[in-house]
Amino acid sequence: MAYKSLYRKYRPQTFKEVYGQEYIVKTLCNAIESGKISHAYLFNGTRGTGKTTIAKIFAKTVNCLDMKDNKSCGKCLVCKCENTEEIPDIIEIDAASNNGVDEIRELKNKIKLMPVMCKYKVYIIDEVHMLSTGAFNALLKTLEEPPEHVIFILATTEPQKLPITIISRCQRFDFKKISIEKIIERLEYISQKEKIKISKEALAEIAKISDGAMRDAIGLLDQLSSYTNKEIEINDIYELKGSISNEQMFKLVNSYITGDIEKLLEQIEFIYNNGKSFYLLVEDMLMLFRNVLVSKKAEKYFDSKEIANKQDIKEISKRLDYKNIENIINKLEDLSKNIKNSNYPRVLFEVTMLADFSENIEKKIVSKPIKVVKEEKIIISKPIEKEKKPALEIKIDSDNNVTFELEDDRKLDISKKILINNTIAKASNVCKKKVNEIYKELDKFIIDKKYKNAATILKDSIVAAASEDHILLNYKYDSMVEENDKEINNIVGLIKKILDIKYKLVAITEEEWKKERPHYLELKKNNKVIELIEEKEEIKTDKVNSNDSNDYVDLFGIDLIEMEE
Repeated sequence: MAYKSLYRKYRPQTFKEVYGQEYIVKTLCNAIESGKISHAYLFNGTRGTGKTTIAKIFAKTVNCLDMKDNKSCGKCLVCKCENTEEIPDIIEIDAASNNGVDEIRELKNKIKLMPVMCKYKVYIIDEVHMLSTGAFNALLKTLEEPPEHVIFILATTEPQKLPITIISRCQRFDFKKISIEKIIERLEYISQKEKIKISKEALAEIAKISDGAMRDAIGLLDQLSSYTNKEIEINDIYELKGSISNEQMFKLVNSYITGDIEKLLEQIEFIYNNGKSFYLLVEDMLMLFRNVLVSKKAEKYFDSKEIANKQDIKEISKRLDYKNIENIINKLEDLSKNIKNSNYPRVLFEVTMLADFSENIEKKIVSKPIKVVKEEKIIISKPIEKEKKPALEIKIDSDNNVTFELEDDRKLDISKKILINNTIAKASNVCKKKVNEIYKELDKFIIDKKYKNAATILKDSIVAAASEDHILLNYKYDSMVEENDKEINNIVGLIKKILDIKYKLVAITEEEWKKERPHYLELKKNNKVIELIEEKEEIKTDKVNSNDSNDYVDLFGIDLIEMEE
């Protein structure tokens, strides 16, 4: 006999065998026993949580040929049948490959026919969100008033893609992710039945990796049983999945937070040479620093939890402050989005890891005095106590354009920086709500010869903040900001035409705003006043001298300037 994979072999055949979906099982059993069977059900949940399995069990139970007291007998032809494909009145449809109007019309024609051997014809439509709009429309009336002998069970992982008219005609059941404890319990049972030797640590790791999907967990156990004939250990999982061990992970993290670049690069090279996945590595690091953050905020939370390397996590949490951990998590989150489809995951990972190593992460960069040097470069790095501004580096190019660079690589025109500051200083939700009214009117100006370009550009923007006379806009890409700046006068004119107020406008990318925003949030959180800065139309300078440096002191609140001749 051909080998049968474990997840198929141990697929539950009755409601009693279902793990982790107790309330759904109880509700469906009560509905069958009381005779309150609906004509349409919607099963929603992530992959591997039992949607199709429970649909098949329900279809068999309602069609039991020898029901007694509204309970299935467990002995008739329908109850004993493992494969529902052998029952002509239980029809499974894969909406991913049968998603057209013609397929639904054919289904509607067959619905009218009476069942061959059962009481009900049950249609299980899997991945129903894949149906086309036309197919949904064709199904709608039938779903609302099907013949008495028909039951629909719709299964999906993405209910938000279903028309509300479909959802409202179904009884909806949300399948939750199966708990780690339930998955371990099921895997232990299967391991004993199949005589698979596996350590408790490996079982726990499989349950964690499967992320609440029982099918994935059983599939991985099946794969591991083929990988080794010995007892399955946690390192076997790391080898098979392409991830690294906890020990290697903590070595990498320790090198990262202490700024030991040589060791860090050696460990990255080891990971690369052993064919490990950098995407999985970033995922594991994210979870690790999540645990570090939890440990920082709730020291006793993990005391009663089954989690590996508790002591290492606590040690890391002591060495980093809250802001450090938050920044690391944000960087890893951005990295996880970019690295999955990158052709150079190692390079991307290395660049992200090395970005902070002007000094190690445990010790924040110490302020240094300002120096004005002949190369037309001013370094401003001692912040005032009041606002704790980040270190700045002001640069003046050959065309006398002034920009400044912050320690975290932010670069903005100084005039924009001033406008942002002044917008936030007087910003309010009332003003922001008022400015957002412009978006309701923009479509009217798309065909207006004078304001067409301005309206088209504005449609791509988001109001990040607004005061009575200032607006801060966000765009997704640099090119959009450039287009905004080219059309700035027309955009200001268009907003004035709509709201009858002439605003001062500043536009930056969403990425730049993510870096700017925390500084102002910190000030507001600490109830500190954001000082208004005098706005100048243009900043020009032919040379840098002692008088110029005084202007920068007035602007940025720096109290120490040293001159180098």
